[in-house]
Amino acid sequence: MKILLTIILASFAPYYQTYNRSKTAAAASLATSWKYFLFPEQRARKCAEILRDRDYLFCQSFWNLLQLDSIKKGSHYIAPNVAVSKYFQVEPEPIEINSIIVPPPTGLRTMQSKQLVNIKLLSHEIREGMDKLSLQRADLEGSSKIVLAMSDQLLMRVHGGGFIATSSATHEVYLKPWALDL
Repeated sequence: MKILLTIILASFAPYYQTYNRSKTAAAASLATSWKYFLFPEQRARKCAEILRDRDYLFCQSFWNLLQLDSIKKGSHYIAPNVAVSKYFQVEPEPIEINSIIVPPPTGLRTMQSKQLVNIKLLSHEIREGMDKLSLQRADLEGSSKIVLAMSDQLLMRVHGGGFIATSSATHEVYLKPWALDL
């Protein structure tokens, strides 16, 4: 996955530079991007240059590639399926689990702190306790219906609100493999 992501990053940079100049130049930059697949040293140099020299607009354009319908459909072949992919909302109130108390999120403004908190649950397995979310068929990507015991591992990734990537869905390409590794 990491190699594929760096190939796409290195290939996108020349396209991004030429896109507004002419369609021919943009097409030519895409046509020569095969070198980043064949030559890892060139790919590494290009990625280092990108990370050193590009501004946030480039990063925004790169992450927003994942918003394109064709890329979303293709990502299902790259990223592993998870058993559960459930979007839900919770009230901004403290959550108590055994001896752990998770305080509610707070906003800068009073109104913001009263908003529902959006959560996307990705799990490679159906686990005990997930039944409280009233999972629907659409929430289940995999075919397994076996309910396993609660996991002692949890990975939380907080989406910052859309400055670079406009949707948390753009991050599922790497979050699904992480869910698989837990």
